[in-house]
Amino acid sequence: MYTRSRTKGALTAAMSTATQVVTRYSGSTSTANYTRDLPDVGCEQKVMLDCKVPRFKVRSARGETFVNPMYSDTLYVVSSQPMVGTNKRVTPLYPGEATGATKSIVYSNALVSHSFVPPKGESGLKWFPTEGEVQTILMRNASARDIAWNRALAGVAQTDALLLVTAAEAKKTLNLVKEYLVRSKRLFDKIFELEKTRTRKGKRLTSAELNKALAEEWLRIRYGVMTTVYEIEGVLKALNRGLPAERITSRATENYDDVLTASRFNNAQSEFGQSVSTRITDANGRVRAGLLYEPEVSLEKHLGLHWSAVPTSAFELVRLSFVANWFADLQETITGLTAFAHGKMLAGWITEELILTTTSTFIFLDANIMVNVTVNGVIKSVIWSHSGGEAALVTGRRVRTRTPVDRMVPTLPSLRVKLTPARVIDALALITTGLSRITPRVRI
Repeated sequence: MYTRSRTKGALTAAMSTATQVVTRYSGSTSTANYTRDLPDVGCEQKVMLDCKVPRFKVRSARGETFVNPMYSDTLYVVSSQPMVGTNKRVTPLYPGEATGATKSIVYSNALVSHSFVPPKGESGLKWFPTEGEVQTILMRNASARDIAWNRALAGVAQTDALLLVTAAEAKKTLNLVKEYLVRSKRLFDKIFELEKTRTRKGKRLTSAELNKALAEEWLRIRYGVMTTVYEIEGVLKALNRGLPAERITSRATENYDDVLTASRFNNAQSEFGQSVSTRITDANGRVRAGLLYEPEVSLEKHLGLHWSAVPTSAFELVRLSFVANWFADLQETITGLTAFAHGKMLAGWITEELILTTTSTFIFLDANIMVNVTVNGVIKSVIWSHSGGEAALVTGRRVRTRTPVDRMVPTLPSLRVKLTPARVIDALALITTGLSRITPRVRI
């Protein structure tokens, strides 16, 4: 598939030393060193695979279109933090106990001697985000690619207005516009008048009545008045459009975040203490879909009067269809079905960038641990005090891919839950109007 491979930079490493110093009651000390290769902070290696197109400039000038696969993989080291841990024996030496007994243990750069292994079943560059972790993240967020692609297709079939919807709701729209022209200066007259009427009768609005009135007013403004304003703007835009470009690129994006975690706990009841090794990989993904096409435009298409606007218009006319679209890309999928009627598809592609940051840590836990020793054949208890810290190594991996798309059709709708602040208010308003009859009648 790939015809060219390039490498830039290198993952340089240095021999790092972890030291363990053991002190005895006799006064003697012993030192043990553990050496490991650790990558240098700041080092970076980039590998890129792509396709070389012969006479690319000449062929591109003739109008040929190329969407070749590309793969870029960059590994880098962000930071490294050594640490020192101390274990001390709290219980004094028992009479008859050998003076060769351990009195204290001091560790330095514990990350080296207690390196965190890669996820189960993987090998290789264990300090960096592994290939298995990359594939796990990509598979778990595969819907992001479908959503971006459907949006790009919907962008091809996007119209400036949907006059089919306007015509179907003409009577309702005219009544709504007339109502708001009359009371444009005081949008909440209805609420105030209702309150005055009830006050004259010696009553006050209940919380349920007030919430219901406010919720209905919000929904009427947001999905009645404002949609009419946008429709008028769309009609004006369609009427003032100039000649289209010969080729247009429809683009769409979708982002996601994810995290993978693993840990290992050493519960040693000994003078060496307890420790925890952790590996946390944070992922940030960005998907971009692109579609190059030659537009086939007309005024009726821009105004939404063409047959290709029928599926989108039908969806718009379904009650509360906009709520369903919060949780799945239904509208984009339906609109994308008619993209072929708006132009000749030349090429499609999906590019994805995945940034992984892996933090490997080793922590000595602060604790007092009871350990048994044998003195003259008798088992006695010894308390060890462990004072630790945290060693950490932070590395990163950036993977970029470009994949050609051959089938210019939308994928199945994908679930999504991304409620914006406006949609949260919409949801509360819908709940309020729907549950108004069972809301407790509390006077305010």
